[in-house]
Amino acid sequence: MLDLALRMSILTPGDHQSLHVALGLVEAPAGGTVPVPEWDDAAHVLRFQGRTIRQLRRPKHSPNVRAILRAFQEEGWPSQIDDPLPNGRHPGRLRETIRSLNRDLEQIRFRADGDGEGVPWELR
Repeated sequence: MLDLALRMSILTPGDHQSLHVALGLVEAPAGGTVPVPEWDDAAHVLRFQGRTIRQLRRPKHSPNVRAILRAFQEEGWPSQIDDPLPNGRHPGRLRETIRSLNRDLEQIRFRADGDGEGVPWELR
C-alpha cells in the first residue's frame, strides 16, 4: 500500500520511508527518522539532506547509473531495488555500475546484494 501511495504521489519519498520505519518494516537509525536521497533526473543531480552529493556531468555516458537512480526515485527509496539495468541480468555490469555510482559518495553507498539481482542502499 505504501509503495502504491508513493507511485500515486500521495506520499513523498521521505514520508514513505518514515512510515516504513514506523511500521517496523525497516530499522531507524539512532536519530529516529531515516533521511532518503532525492534524484532529480532532469538536472542529473543526486541530493541528500538538501545537499548535492553527486552530479552527472556527462549523463549520456552514464545510462546505467541513471537507471539505478531513476528506479530508486520512482520506488521511493526502499532499502533495495531489483536490478533495473536493461538487457537482462549481468552481475559484472551491475557491480561496475555500483562502483561508478559510489565514486566520491560520502553520506550514502550502494551495494550489490550478493546474487546480482538487487541493489541495496544504506547510510554511511
